[in-house]
Amino acid sequence: MARVDGRTWSPIELCTVPMNAKSRVVVALALASSACGGIVRDRGDAGAGTGGGAQTENRTRPTASSPADSASPPAGTTPTLEPTTAPPPTGALTPPPPTRVPPPGVTATPPPPVTMPPPPPVVIAPADAGLPPPLPCPPPSIHVSQVGPLHGTIEGWVESSRALGFSSAGVFLPGSGHAGGIATWSIATSSSDGRSGSAYFYSSGLGQVTPTTDVTLVSSAPSVTDIGQITANVMLPWTMDVTPPVLVGEFVVFHDLKTNVYLALRVDAVVGESLPPPCNALAVGSFTYYLQANGSPDFTAFKGM
Repeated sequence: MARVDGRTWSPIELCTVPMNAKSRVVVALALASSACGGIVRDRGDAGAGTGGGAQTENRTRPTASSPADSASPPAGTTPTLEPTTAPPPTGALTPPPPTRVPPPGVTATPPPPVTMPPPPPVVIAPADAGLPPPLPCPPPSIHVSQVGPLHGTIEGWVESSRALGFSSAGVFLPGSGHAGGIATWSIATSSSDGRSGSAYFYSSGLGQVTPTTDVTLVSSAPSVTDIGQITANVMLPWTMDVTPPVLVGEFVVFHDLKTNVYLALRVDAVVGESLPPPCNALAVGSFTYYLQANGSPDFTAFKGM
C-alpha cells in the first residue's frame, strides 16, 4: 500500500490508474513495481497523445523461461559471445594408415611376384583304350581290299581272345592308336573244315541297361545272303548283349554310337582248333568285313563283294 496525494493506493490501483494520474504517483509505482510485475494492463488514456487515441500496453514479467529481458545487454554496449566447442562428430572415420616411406638412401624392396603353379598336363588316353587287353593268343591278320569301298578280310581271329577295333579308317588291332567301335566273338559251334560252324558276337555294352555314347551295339542280320541287302530300311535287332548264333555265310553288324560308324562282318569259317596254353581257345575264325562311315547302315554299295 502507498499513500499519495492524501490517498492510500493499493498495488492493483497503482497498476491500473490512467497515464495522467500515474505521472503524479510515479514514485509509488516504482515502490510497487514488485507487486505490478506480471500483471497485464489494458487501458485507454483519453488525454494521452495529441490525437487522443487509445494506447494499449502489454508487458510480461521476465521469468526463467523468457530470458529476453534479463539477457538483453545495456544500451550502448556490445554483446559478448562466449566461444562454443562443437561436439565431436559421431561415427568419425578411422584415419588411413601412414604411408611407409623408406629413409633416404634405402630402396624399397618390391614384394615377390605371385607364381601360379603350372596346369596339370593333359593326358590323352589311347584311342583304343576301351579295348580289352590282348590275350596271349596269336594275332589275326587284317587285309584291306584295294578295290571298291572300304572292305577286306580278317584271318586267324581266335575266339574269346582279342577284341578288334574299327573306325572310318578301317579295322585295327588293340594298341594301334585308332578310336572307334569294338568287335568281339566266341565259338558257338565249329567243324574241322570250318564250313558248318557258328559264332556269338558281343556288344561292348554287355550287361548295361541303357547304352552310353561309347557303346558298340551289335545285331545279327537274319535272312541276309548278300551284303548289299543290308540297307537303312532293314530293321535290325540291335542289342547290348549277345547275338544268337550266326552261321557261316551269314552277317552281323556292329554300330559304334560315338563315331556313328557301322561294321558288317560275314562269317566265312569257324574252324575247331584247340590252342595250347596260355591261349586255351577252341576255334579260329575267318571273316570278311565292310565299313560304312556315312552314318547309315546302308551297305548297298558293297553288293556282290
